[in-house]
Amino acid sequence: MPSLRRFVWIVLAFLFAVPASADTFDASTRGWYSYSGQHTASKLDTFAGQGAGTDRYRVFFVFDLGTLTRPVGSGVLRLELAALVGPDTAESFSVFDVTSNIDELVATQSTRTDIYADLGSGVYYGIARAFASNVGSIIEVPLEPDAIADINRAAGGRFAVGVFLETVRLPIGTEGVRFSLAGEPRVHQLVLTDAPAPVYSLSLGPEVAAVVPPAAHGVDARLVGEAGAPIPGASIDFSVISGPNTGASASLATDENGAASFAYTSDVDGVDRIRASFSDGTGLPLEAEALTFWDADCNANQVPDTCDLACEGWGGECAAFASCGGSVDADSNGLPDECRAPNAPPDCSQASVQPALLHRADHRFHEVAVSGVTDPDGDEIRLSVDAVFQDEPVDSFACGAGKPDAIGIGTDHVEVRAESLERGDGRVYHVDFSADDGRGGSCSGTAVVCVPRFGWRRRDGCVDQGPLYDSSVFKERKGFRMGWRMHGRD
Repeated sequence: MPSLRRFVWIVLAFLFAVPASADTFDASTRGWYSYSGQHTASKLDTFAGQGAGTDRYRVFFVFDLGTLTRPVGSGVLRLELAALVGPDTAESFSVFDVTSNIDELVATQSTRTDIYADLGSGVYYGIARAFASNVGSIIEVPLEPDAIADINRAAGGRFAVGVFLETVRLPIGTEGVRFSLAGEPRVHQLVLTDAPAPVYSLSLGPEVAAVVPPAAHGVDARLVGEAGAPIPGASIDFSVISGPNTGASASLATDENGAASFAYTSDVDGVDRIRASFSDGTGLPLEAEALTFWDADCNANQVPDTCDLACEGWGGECAAFASCGGSVDADSNGLPDECRAPNAPPDCSQASVQPALLHRADHRFHEVAVSGVTDPDGDEIRLSVDAVFQDEPVDSFACGAGKPDAIGIGTDHVEVRAESLERGDGRVYHVDFSADDGRGGSCSGTAVVCVPRFGWRRRDGCVDQGPLYDSSVFKERKGFRMGWRMHGRD
């Protein structure tokens, strides 16, 4: 008898589907805007950063998506690095949406400071690091979900992105990244992967039931889609495929919760195997099974068959009854699933983030990870960072433009920017996380990371003002921004 897991048997509806394909789109045009809002349509240079004086530059790339006809699930922006100039061996650059009219964006302009601002603000699409060793090679920027959503909305038309240098350290002089010079045949591409086919999950429970006939018994099926969303109005086929009631069947529609219930009556002994199945017509059918023991003690040893494997006295007698088959031990722990102690959830009470202290406020990203989560049952724990908040503004003038200050949300570790206000009391990042043991148990918590105050009067610790600002997002004000910052001017 195949092993069954309690209340759920998940089968992928598109297990043998054709893998998602990728489409590549080369930039149809490109260019730059200066700090004063100047752009020349015929100049195809793409330099982001600071020029020989103090002028700043941001660049754009436009892609023609006229041939895009399928939904996009993921993508990357591929940019060939032509040069890295300035005092640093690496520079970070961010990619943003472009809300400006594309016809105006690509035309010659003289005072469009609003377009310049637009190329480095708004909806954040991604971030990457350019190293000196990358010169002449291609840098890939994984696109955030907001970018994928905007690409799907732009299908059949044009789509533009802006590129902005994260930090300029020099008060005067050239510092930045160049992706192309004039009409160089460099690589500027969007590589877009089709959205995967829908994945459904079908569960049937109770997985094992003991019922003394004559009686009625019912099983409940539930159909869900992506992220557990219920699928209403789907047709679920129920049938008893073996046992004394073979042939009993029904086709029932799921309700608004994606659920359908099948019930039947038996007045004879034996074990029924019940199957629920669903097919959307595009792949292999989804199936889940359950067992119903219509005799609670088929070997007459005074032990219910659902607990007969290890609870006092199974010696092979029940195996002589072909319709019976014994008990279910899905996790192979020597105990029937029905005799197993309830699952204990993970313990997040002793969790922390390592490292918990970033001594040097160097404005760079540093990886931190959650540790200290335990599970009383010894189950494997899956960790996920759900959000990061901080007690200092993301767009503080004293700290430079941080867009964002935390990346990697949704994984088991994140990177946070090591920076804090010179006149503050130290920055505290609040890392919200959750843990799942894969058996229905979960816990969540928050751990903190301290970045002591930098400047001429440093601190060794931080004063926590609370999770006031979302570290993973940033929306710069539209228009012209002036002013010197501690480590460069935006």
